[in-house]
Amino acid sequence: MAGSLKGDAMTFYKRLLLLASAVSLVFLLAAAARENFFTEWRHWQRAYLRVAGERAESPAERARVARFEVKPRQLFIPELNTIDRCVSCHVGIEDPHLAGQRQPLAPHSGDYLRAHPPEKFGCTICHRGQGRATSFREAKATDVFWDTPLLPARYTQASCGLCHDPAALGKKGAPTLARGVALFDELQCRACHRLNGLGGGLSLALDGQGGYPKHHYPMAAVTASPGEASKTTIDWLEQHFRDPQAVVPGSTMTTRGLGPAEVLALTTYMLSLRGQQPVGGPWTAPDRYRAIADGFGTRGQGGATLFSRLCRACHGEATFGTWNNQFQRFVPAILSPAYLARARLPYLKTNILKGRPGTLMAGFDGGLRPDDVDRLLGFVTAAAPPEAARSTIAQGVAATTATLFADLCAGCHGSRGEGLIAPQLLNPVFQQSADDGFIAATIREGRPRTAMPSFAPRDGVGLREPEVRDLVAFIRTLGASKGQDHGN
Repeated sequence: MAGSLKGDAMTFYKRLLLLASAVSLVFLLAAAARENFFTEWRHWQRAYLRVAGERAESPAERARVARFEVKPRQLFIPELNTIDRCVSCHVGIEDPHLAGQRQPLAPHSGDYLRAHPPEKFGCTICHRGQGRATSFREAKATDVFWDTPLLPARYTQASCGLCHDPAALGKKGAPTLARGVALFDELQCRACHRLNGLGGGLSLALDGQGGYPKHHYPMAAVTASPGEASKTTIDWLEQHFRDPQAVVPGSTMTTRGLGPAEVLALTTYMLSLRGQQPVGGPWTAPDRYRAIADGFGTRGQGGATLFSRLCRACHGEATFGTWNNQFQRFVPAILSPAYLARARLPYLKTNILKGRPGTLMAGFDGGLRPDDVDRLLGFVTAAAPPEAARSTIAQGVAATTATLFADLCAGCHGSRGEGLIAPQLLNPVFQQSADDGFIAATIREGRPRTAMPSFAPRDGVGLREPEVRDLVAFIRTLGASKGQDHGN
């Protein structure tokens, strides 16, 4: 009995093994058939043969079609370390006889190939995607694990900035990219971001922004484009420009409300910033070399231009103190005559370079060349009244002034000087660069056209000089406390 059961089990496992082998063989045969007879590129090359044969009009054209061989094709550009197999499907890329056919049979649009022959440039230098792939899904690379997906057609202009000066392309085939460059300056994006060595340090430098993979971005609040299986870098950029705070809670970006054309232009420009470029050969155009030599328009700018690009985004005209609804605080009037009468060049220069840590004023140290700083200071101080004589004040008594500070100052500056709606007083840059006379004069005279009132004695109301000295002494204790670690 036991032997019979053992024999039945052996028979069962043999049959199971035979069935598994048969199934495996079927899959292997199917894979072999797919690889050798039913691949995408074979399908499209056969379609090309059919259509090209139908449209051949001369003996020479018919002979060319007859010589066509269905086989894998690729472009190899060793100087760019590029292998592009896109031409295995796009076999009609340079054949005008296929005009009107759908992709991938149709010839390339426009006359771009006249100046960018595929055998010298390849395909992915402009269109990105995975050039070594042999199927459209993997070449497109939006829902597979590749870092450089195919650019949607509306964003192909982004690649022009790789070899050309993007600002010079308004009338040369890339108007959307050129508009993005102009918008970047119009919106004063360099006030927070550095690009080509110029800009503030509040946010990340943007030089390699267009080369980041999608894994670089926080995608929790981003939605995939219609018809796409996964979210992409482009989705993040578009949605972040449309509503920065929805994509990154707490973002200080001020681009909310941009129209579709503006979002398209700015996203195109960001995608062009890949942090790399071809060198020499036919790839880099002369206008690109000129732009590099000129720092992409950042070298030798006048003080007014620097102020407009770096400061006006927050300070506006800077002659009035303004309330910023998004940041919920007053923005200082740094071009106010009352401010400039007391603020000396070393103080202004320190604030430009070091900013005000813990605030939106992050400073431009490393984002401005020394001559840029001089030109910017020249513009800021051009309309300054004669500098008031440096005043010295006697030492006050801080211990007796906490109540006075709480009554008069804490409502705007915070009980620890941390800044509520007015500048921080505990800020190390302010504490180190503002002298006692400057602080005392501000208390006495206020800042006309800002929210800072004058506390000079008038009609029996105001602060006496000993009280001013005591307030200055108390403000100095704020800078020495641990409270300076509290940002705002």
